[in-house]
Parts: sequence; structure tokens; C-alpha cells
Amino acid sequence: MNRNRVLLSRTTRQTPNNSPNSRSGIENSGISLRQKQQRGLLKRIEVILSKVRHDSVRNNFRKCVNLVLFISLITFSILILSEMSIAHRQESYHDRMVRLVGEEYTNITKMNRWMWELNQTSDQSEDYDSKSFDEHEPLETKTCKAIHKWQLEAYPNCNVIHETNMKEFQYIAKGGFRDVWVMQELDGTKRVVKTLVRKKDFTHREYDRHRRDSVVMSLLTSSKHIPNMYGYCSNSGVFDYSSSGNLEDHIEKQSEGEIKEWTRQEKLKYSWQVSAALSDFHSLGGIKDSVSCSHTDIASDQFLLIDGVYKLNDFNRARFIRRNVYTHEPCTFYVSNNPGKYRSPEEYNYKNLTEKIDVYSIGNIMWEILNLSWLFDDVKSKDVIKLVKKGGTPSLQHQDS
Repeated sequence: MNRNRVLLSRTTRQTPNNSPNSRSGIENSGISLRQKQQRGLLKRIEVILSKVRHDSVRNNFRKCVNLVLFISLITFSILILSEMSIAHRQESYHDRMVRLVGEEYTNITKMNRWMWELNQTSDQSEDYDSKSFDEHEPLETKTCKAIHKWQLEAYPNCNVIHETNMKEFQYIAKGGFRDVWVMQELDGTKRVVKTLVRKKDFTHREYDRHRRDSVVMSLLTSSKHIPNMYGYCSNSGVFDYSSSGNLEDHIEKQSEGEIKEWTRQEKLKYSWQVSAALSDFHSLGGIKDSVSCSHTDIASDQFLLIDGVYKLNDFNRARFIRRNVYTHEPCTFYVSNNPGKYRSPEEYNYKNLTEKIDVYSIGNIMWEILNLSWLFDDVKSKDVIKLVKKGGTPSLQHQDS
């Protein structure tokens, strides 16, 4: 009993006093505590304000503001300059091609801005006909970009052209794009000078054709199956001279009995030479299983006999192959005019093309070497086109003894 009373009395002493006076005292103490907190907060604010009013703090704040403004100005300037640079590259595509000495391209670029705008509306260059204007086809589109930087550049050395001996020129041939002349160096070495044919105007379309030709030949100087180029400027160039003619001439002479007929070993050797020439060309700048160029004009007259080797030349109709920026696959290309008898069904049907058209044309060259006669010799070109579009091919006729 006594123990329970002691516990009860302790509990009673620990229980809060619920009288009105007690509640009032607690409330008053809470109010005074909040007032103290408010006064303490006001004092801290006054201290901070006093520090802000101090000269050193104001100077530091001013420095911070100036630093922020300076960084903002630099960032804004960088953004503006980058936008201007992009716009300049878009409007000045022609600056990437041939630069003639002293020539001003500004007006030409302005005139051709509609070409760039037309090109930006589509991802494929085949959406417009290149024959409808005299300017070159822009290589890049929104989705298809150049694989290599050199596909957009040129390396003219006009002084070499100006230093050639123009007094002793001899006209020897005419092609689809250029006239061919023979000149003699001071040491007696003969070279070929090719100039734009008279019927064509000096336009960017022609500049770009010869730009492609010079770029390819410059990069293939190490190949034994490609002739050498010694100089290039605008639509003219200096190249190796062939005193022995070309493959087309030799096939004609054999078919007419003017020269000794090739043996099977010789046919094999010459077939290997033309194949090796195309292989070297397709290996230029290749990435993985794709190539960076297509000749698009493989024919027997394009193989010159130089030092006993048939060498592939004339790359002014070549197409530089691009790569899709999303799929990383090679982009197809389009050629708006495909005459002749050596072309593939895709070319005659004017479809999107790849470098495989060159392989098809090499097959026609091998047919001529094997048969020692021209391809579809007695058939008109328009009939050949109809036949090939349907999948027709020439039959083997020649039988070796």
C-alpha cells in the first residue's frame, strides 16, 4: 500500500498543471520566444545589409555582375559567328571547287543560290535534271555527305600549264569534253595537253568535271595502271602521251587483219590489266566494303597503251560517292545522260546507280578482248539500248585456234 501511494504521489507531481493560470503562462512564453526570434532575424538582415553597403562587398558584387555579362557576351558572339559561318558555307559551295587565279566567284555564287535551295528540298540529287542548267551538281545533300574531304576540293597548279610550249602543238584527237593536243618538253619528252572542246562554254559544270578528273589522277599517281598527270588548271591539263594508241584501235586493227591476232595468253594479260586498272580506281579512298568513286564511262577507248600496259584514263565523268549520315551506307547517284553501247541496264533505265556499273562495263571490255571485235558492232545504239534494257547480252563468237 505504501509503495502504491508513493508512485501515485510521484505521478501526480509529474502531471502538468491544467489550471487557467498555467496555460496563460505557457502562451505568454511562446509569444515572447517568437518575438525574440523575429528580432534576431531582423538583426541578421540588418547585418547583411550593412555588409552589402560596405564598399568591398559592393565591388565584389559589381565584379561578379561584370563577369556574368562578359561571359554572356562571349557566348552570344560565338553563337552568332557559328551561324554566320554555316550560312557562308551554304552560300559559298563554289569556293570549295576550282579557284582560278584572280577570278571572282561572288556574283556566280549569288546567281546560283537557287540551286542550293533546290538541293535542300530533297535528299537525293536525282530529283532535278542537271541538263537544265549549266552549273555543276552539288555533291552533298541533307542526308548524303562526302566521304573524304578531297571529294570537295581541287589542287590546281596553273603555272605548269602556263609554262608549256604552245608553239609546237599538234592536234590529234577529240573527245566528248576535251580536245587532245601533243606538245614537246624542252628535253624532247612528249606530253598530251587536253583543253575544253570548242562547242562547250566555260561554266562551273565543266570546271567541276575537270576538277574530278584531276583529283582522281593526283591521288592515283602510285598506280601503274593509271596515266600520270603533270599539271591542271581550269579545263586544261597535261598528261602522259601514248604513242601506241588505245585498246579500241587495237581491237579494230585485229578485226581487220592489220596486226597479228592476240594469243590466249595475251588476251588474259590484257584482261587482267583493264581489271587491275578498275580495281586501283575503286580502291581509292575505300571504306570497308564501299568505294568512293565510280568512273561511269568505261569503254575500250579509255584504255591507253603506255609502256606495254593498258591504262585507264579520263575521269571527268566520274562520280564521287557519298555516305548517308544516318545509316552510314553509301548513297546512290544519278547520271542524266547515258549514251553508247557499253552501259548497264540500270544506266539505260536511268535508275539510281552504284559503282557496280563500272564492273558491268568491264565485262563488255573483256568480251571485246576475247572476240577481237567491237561490242554490238553491227547494231545501232538505240537498238542496243532496247536490247540491254531487256537483259540482252552479246553472244561469244570468236573461237581460238
